[in-house]
Amino acid sequence: MKNYLILLLLFSSTFFACQKDDSLLEDEVEVPEDAPYIEYEGLKLVVTYTDNNIVELREPHSDRIDTLFTEEEGTKVIHELGPKIANAMVYSENTVYGIFTGLDLHMNHYHTYPPAIKVTTSTPQLDNPDWSDFQAIWRSKESGNLFNLGAEDILNGGQAKEIELNHHQKAGVNTPYLSSGFGDNYYLLINDQNQLDLYNVGTEEIDKSYKEFNEIYSANTYAVNWDENYGLVSTDQGVFTFVFKNEGDWSNPEIVMYEKMLDYPEDNVKFDQLIYRKYYNGSATIKIALGIDNEKGIYKIDVEEGKIKKVVDVENIKAFEINYMMSMLYVLSEDQKFVAYDLGTFIPVNSTTVNEDLSENVRVAVSEKFAYVHTGNNTYINVYGAKNMIPYTPIETNNKISDIGTFGNMIELPIDNHD
Repeated sequence: MKNYLILLLLFSSTFFACQKDDSLLEDEVEVPEDAPYIEYEGLKLVVTYTDNNIVELREPHSDRIDTLFTEEEGTKVIHELGPKIANAMVYSENTVYGIFTGLDLHMNHYHTYPPAIKVTTSTPQLDNPDWSDFQAIWRSKESGNLFNLGAEDILNGGQAKEIELNHHQKAGVNTPYLSSGFGDNYYLLINDQNQLDLYNVGTEEIDKSYKEFNEIYSANTYAVNWDENYGLVSTDQGVFTFVFKNEGDWSNPEIVMYEKMLDYPEDNVKFDQLIYRKYYNGSATIKIALGIDNEKGIYKIDVEEGKIKKVVDVENIKAFEINYMMSMLYVLSEDQKFVAYDLGTFIPVNSTTVNEDLSENVRVAVSEKFAYVHTGNNTYINVYGAKNMIPYTPIETNNKISDIGTFGNMIELPIDNHD
């Protein structure tokens, strides 16, 4: 199997004014009796369960189900804040599992193999795992140490690298990886005292610390190009950004770090998540940075211009997701409205009502064809058309579901084993 089996998933778009179409949101749709439910071949709907240690890789295209076993019950799926790859990862309180989904990318098609758990890493009381720039990154609450695992490590059955840190992560805040583009690479470390430290991976030292924030809510990165990568940190003062730039020439580089604080466009805004996505569409890379305030809505961050603007006005967000090819944004709110927005204009495309209890364990996963929703302790997964939001017959599993996620063949590449 080739080492370049990675499917990157990110996304973007330009944004226009925030718009809200209440008439559209009130429309109800009925599913035609003959509506076909046909997924891409090789797309994997990963399902984990509350009361058992099973991880299922369901392939809706063929009704195939591959069953894997973890050491604990109730594992969760790592939902990326950065790139998404063909492989999957699930985790429990004490263990992280790297799953080979059975798809190996060969140029413009996949070869298929039996799925398997390729990497198992014991990490007592881990907190807030994340995908960040081809890496899965997580921290130990017990030791504060950082673990990272590359996409090819999963494919090849490698092991997670452990970095010893005298630093304990703030609960609920992820640890992004930032490449300066000039040889120095960093982890953004944030502790319970709301101190931001730039940890230099090469020297294994803290290059710079920031102690002026009363609260830090989330962090991520944003790449303009390979040598212009921003760090983004949502704080009580605004979104703090920093970037390394070469002010000299390539034969005699002069690396300068620029810092800037971006103001929130409204009072009392905080970004519970900072989202960075990108997607190469064959001719260009589209990308976007979003701030998610669960109580107030979704904001687009123009990192280079240093501006933030509200683009989706919705209260009490329960879950959201962006499709692989970065054309659609899906938002499920407390009022049970599930809305598909055009990611370029942020105008609602279609909507439906999710008639479920949304008080806990609300999970959304999307493909290019369908959107999947699970809530509470239900044993089934609700299915909706990705663009028309028409409800389809739910997928019944007969077990209480812990989490769901979509992986594998996200963009309908051919499956060809050359038989």
